[in-house]
Amino acid sequence: METSEPLINTNDLVISNTRVFDAPKNLVFKAWADAEILKKWWGPNGFTNTFNSHDFKPEGHWHLTMHGPDGSNYPNHNVYREIVENEKIVIEHISDPKFVLTATFEDEGDKTKLIFNMQFFEARKFEQVLKIVPEANEQNFNRLDVQIAKLLINPKPLIVREFAAPKELVFKAFTEAEHLAKWWGPTGFELNIKELGVRPNGFFHYKMISDQGMEMWGKFEYFEINPFDEVVFTSAFSDENGNITPAPFFDTWPLKVLNIWTFTENEGKTTLTLKGAPFKASEGEIQAYKDNIPSMEKGFGGTFDKLEDYLESIQS
Repeated sequence: METSEPLINTNDLVISNTRVFDAPKNLVFKAWADAEILKKWWGPNGFTNTFNSHDFKPEGHWHLTMHGPDGSNYPNHNVYREIVENEKIVIEHISDPKFVLTATFEDEGDKTKLIFNMQFFEARKFEQVLKIVPEANEQNFNRLDVQIAKLLINPKPLIVREFAAPKELVFKAFTEAEHLAKWWGPTGFELNIKELGVRPNGFFHYKMISDQGMEMWGKFEYFEINPFDEVVFTSAFSDENGNITPAPFFDTWPLKVLNIWTFTENEGKTTLTLKGAPFKASEGEIQAYKDNIPSMEKGFGGTFDKLEDYLESIQS
């Protein structure tokens, strides 16, 4: 993925954001056309969406309510004015402030350049949104990047593990500090939680200390939380201030790994399915990840043994 600084044309009242995504055009376009994917990334950090209608065709209407992280609701009405599959989407924003959004998709080898132009019509409105929209669009692209990565992720799970506990309890063990502190981390490590905010764009920042006194910091960034069913997040090594750092034990390792954890229940038992893949990584980092899958499987095995023991202890 390659980023560019937003371009602002104050004379023509245009804001333009460009991003190159590590995926072919048909997948980037699909993330716009499929309402179930679109609702997961549309809007800046912390926003969620309710779609009242989404008629993806020329002159089709798109009614949605954006829910801000502070609990505020923002009704929006859009009309699709032009759709050229895998090439262009033109949306007129009928609600205030009025603008026309033109998204164009261009081949960049096996990647896709997305150009996102917003044409406003009133200078006063343009000035009002200028301090917010360019950065909000970049956050929008970051969220889109996660959805594209999900489309590319290997369908084969890295880990499948069954626990003798109901789904709600297993989910809480992953998302509530009082539980997580008791089991997360490899065998022989103690966990200290510095921050835990299990919500879109929230963080899990933690320190692990081994029996020999070795310290490691880690950080999750959450993107999707579907209570009791699924958690989507990136994981990384970090420092004590939460800055992402290279892995302490590999010369080549992805800075971030995308994780999709799903929880399903059958007859009182819960199956955890873990899928993962390097996120915005180089070819060398991707290969290092693949080479070390057996080691990761062993590490998760020990961690989930601890979870199994903990779940048994709180149910007995």
